[in-house]
Amino acid sequence: MFQEFNKIELIDYLISTKRTGTRQQLSQRLEVSTRTVSRYIEMMNLNGAQIKFNRSKNTFEYAKPGRFVISFGFKEGINL
Repeated sequence: MFQEFNKIELIDYLISTKRTGTRQQLSQRLEVSTRTVSRYIEMMNLNGAQIKFNRSKNTFEYAKPGRFVISFGFKEGINL
């Protein structure tokens, strides 16, 4: 699980610095399939990232300035 979080953090960094390359290049860098890269990007988009691919720069980028933040926390009083 932590390995996936590290990969998502790396994707965020590469998007922020506009150095992801293509989906194929990113999958090679992360040592995952292109489908896994697609799932990561889809999950990030579903959580507000608004990621798009810039064909002229050959990189993914955020539509708005920002960073993708993963956080965990404990909330008292929640029962299952």
